[in-house]
Amino acid sequence: MKEEYSHLDINDQIKSLRELLNKEAEEVLLTDSQLEEVSRFKKAEEVRRAREEQTEREKQLAKVAERAEAERKREAEKERRAEEEKARVAEESYQDIEEERFLLDSRNGSTEDPTAIEMEKLNIANNEQLDLSQNESLPVVSNETSVDFVSFIQENGAYLMLQKQKWPQRLHHDLKNEGVRYPLGVAYDEKAKRWLICDRNTEKILLIDVKMESMNVCDDISCPTAIIVYEEGKSAAVLCAVGKSHTIYIYHHSEPNPFIQAFARHDEPMYDMRHQLRGLAKSVGGNILSLEKHNQNRMRVFNKGMGGKGFSMAGTNTPCFIASFRSTVAVSDLGVNKVFICNLDDRDWESISFQMLRVIETTVVLPPDQLANQSGFQFVAGMQFDCNGFLLIGDAKGHSIKLYDTDYNFLHRVSSDFVLPYVSSFHVNKDGDCILLDVKQRDAIQWVKMSSVPNVRHWVAPTTQCPSSSRQDFQQRPRRGGFQSRRF
Repeated sequence: MKEEYSHLDINDQIKSLRELLNKEAEEVLLTDSQLEEVSRFKKAEEVRRAREEQTEREKQLAKVAERAEAERKREAEKERRAEEEKARVAEESYQDIEEERFLLDSRNGSTEDPTAIEMEKLNIANNEQLDLSQNESLPVVSNETSVDFVSFIQENGAYLMLQKQKWPQRLHHDLKNEGVRYPLGVAYDEKAKRWLICDRNTEKILLIDVKMESMNVCDDISCPTAIIVYEEGKSAAVLCAVGKSHTIYIYHHSEPNPFIQAFARHDEPMYDMRHQLRGLAKSVGGNILSLEKHNQNRMRVFNKGMGGKGFSMAGTNTPCFIASFRSTVAVSDLGVNKVFICNLDDRDWESISFQMLRVIETTVVLPPDQLANQSGFQFVAGMQFDCNGFLLIGDAKGHSIKLYDTDYNFLHRVSSDFVLPYVSSFHVNKDGDCILLDVKQRDAIQWVKMSSVPNVRHWVAPTTQCPSSSRQDFQQRPRRGGFQSRRF
C-alpha cells in the first residue's frame, strides 16, 4: 500500500533536510532509511541518464536515416532528369533525320532517289552510334559505395560487432598454402563478387570468390602495396613500389585473359612520381589519389593522359592510408597517429580545389583497454567510408576499429568475439562480410561478419604469444594468373 504523508509529516521532513544541509559534512549522520533513499535516488539518476543516452542514439540513427533517404531521393531525381535528357536528345536526333529527309526531298523533287535518302539516314545513324561507342569505351569510375554500416544494426540503440567466420574448407587450404606474408591492401568488387588482396612480400594478388569457393592468383607483379576497385565488375587499380620506382597499374581481372596496363609510371615526367607513394583511392572526378611522402607531404591526383597534380598536406608526418567518399578524403598518418579529413573536388581538372578540414587525434594518452572506448589511436591504420559518410578507422596497435559519424565525432568501438589482429587494412562489403589483414602473420587474412549487439562488449586484449615463423610447402592448385602487359 502506498504510504500517505500528512502536511505535518512533510513539514517535519523539510525541516530535517534543512537541518541536515546546514551541518558540516563531518557532522552528518544518516540513518539506514536515509542511506537507502540516497541509494534509490542514485539508481534512478543512472536509469534516467541511460534513457537520455538511448534517446540521443535513436535520434542520431533517425537523422542518419533521414539523410540517407534524402540522398536516395536526390539520386532518383538525378536519374529521372537524365532519362528526360536522353529522351530529349533522341527526339532531337529524330527531328534532325526528318529534316535531312525533307531537304533531300526538296532538292530532288519528283526524281528523288530512295536509296540516297536511306544512305543519308544511315550515315547520320552511324555517326550517332560512333559517338555512343566512344563514350562507352571510357571507363565508368566512381567513388560512391553501396555499403551501409547502419544496415547491419538490427535494432535501435544497438552497436556494430564483428564475429569470426570460418573460410570454406577449400579456400582455407588454398590460403594456407599460398603463404601470405605481408598483405597491405584489400578491396571488394560488388559486381564481380570478388575479393582482391595484394601481398607485398610474396608479390601477388589474390582474387577470391567465396560463394564459388575459388581463388585465382596473379603472381607476376612486383611489390604491390595498395589495391582498389577501379571500374566495378571489370578492373582494379594497383600501386606497385619497387624501391623508389612507383607505378600505378590497371588490372583487368574480369577478362577471359587477364592483363594489366600502366596507368601512371615513375619514368613518365608528366606524372612527377619521383618520391615515395602510399595508398590508393578514387576521387570524385574519377581520377586516382595517392599519398606522397617527402619533405613536403602531398596528396597526389593522377589522370591518365593529363598527368599528375599535388596538394600540400600541412601537419602530416607519415601519411599512409587513404579513403574517399565523393569529395571527402580521409588520410591516416602513422607518424602522428592522426586522421586528416580533407575536401578534394577534381571534377574540373584545370581547377581542382583542395582544403584540409579537420583532424581526428588522440587527446589523452591512455592504456589500450581505456583508449579502446574513446576517440584516438595507438597506431592508426586503414579506413573505410559507407554510403552515408560514416567512417570506420582501424587502430593496429590498439587492436580495435572505431566508428565516427559524418561530423567525425566518435560513436563507438566495433565489438568483437575475438582478438582483433594487428590490422593493416580491412574492408566490409554491403552484405556485411569483412576481411581483416594481419601484417603480424598470426592469421594473415581473417574472414569475419559484421552484425550488431545491444551493448558494446569489453575490449578483447591480445595475448603475448608470438606467431609461428614456420612455412608450409606451397601447392599450385589455385589458377595462377599469367597475364599480358598492354598499353592504353
